Amino acid sequence: MTVRVDWDDPDHSILLYSLGRNWTWDELFEAADKGIAMTDTVSHNFCVIVDYQSGQGLPPGAITHFSRIARLMNTQTEMVIVAGGGTWLLSLFNLFVLITGNNASKYAWVSDLDKAYSTVAARRSASITEA
Repeated sequence: MTVRVDWDDPDHSILLYSLGRNWTWDELFEAADKGIAMTDTVSHNFCVIVDYQSGQGLPPGAITHFSRIARLMNTQTEMVIVAGGGTWLLSLFNLFVLITGNNASKYAWVSDLDKAYSTVAARRSASITEA
């Protein structure tokens, strides 16, 4: 399987999806079902990081899957960060964010995993100072 999902920290506050080469939509949604089952075991909020650094392109039909992907977010999801994929993925990501509407502020694209972790830390820091 070229899509994996695991908790990325001992507190189960970051769910990491790793997309390898030549993944399929079926693999992605199978991993998403596993991720949903994992998040159902926690009562606190969490962030999702999608590691796309080793990915090459998207399978056919990306735009037709955008609404299904957007519905994967639940009330405990603080944010979803896509890491990697280059400028072509950023272009599609921007289109996806436009389609998601009200939840657009919960999505971010960054160039690599280090920036993804920095984004999570900054978001959580801002949430603490706002409280």
